[in-house]
Amino acid sequence: MPRADSQDGFSIAEVLVAFGILALGMMAVGSMLLTSMSSDRFSVEQRQSDAPAVMRVEQLKADAADNTSGITSGSADFPPSPTPAARALYHYRWNVTKDSPASGVDRIDITVGWGGGANCNNATPENCKYRTIITNFAAKKIK
Repeated sequence: MPRADSQDGFSIAEVLVAFGILALGMMAVGSMLLTSMSSDRFSVEQRQSDAPAVMRVEQLKADAADNTSGITSGSADFPPSPTPAARALYHYRWNVTKDSPASGVDRIDITVGWGGGANCNNATPENCKYRTIITNFAAKKIK
């Protein structure tokens, strides 16, 4: 039977191994937190890029319903840049395909780009680091 006043404990090697394992676990948790925060930031940017694009689709659909000549392709920035030197956050380009997929219906493809630097603009949103494409349809006003 061991004595009650024994001074036995962990050796320095056991303590170092335990701290090493603890450090590895904490680094893994930290890495997961960073990945989660990065994914969350991208998700926020994507949601923010979708809202003005959906508003543009609704505006184009309203224009198609009110205008017998239909709608045309174009591009824009959001928010609009106050000066040429200022950079917009999101770049939009929409292409309108007449009478597709059926007569009297226009197909609207909106490409949204963000986060790309000098080559990322509303003329070439596909050059941006991130991009999303939204497709919708607009019925033309019957004459």
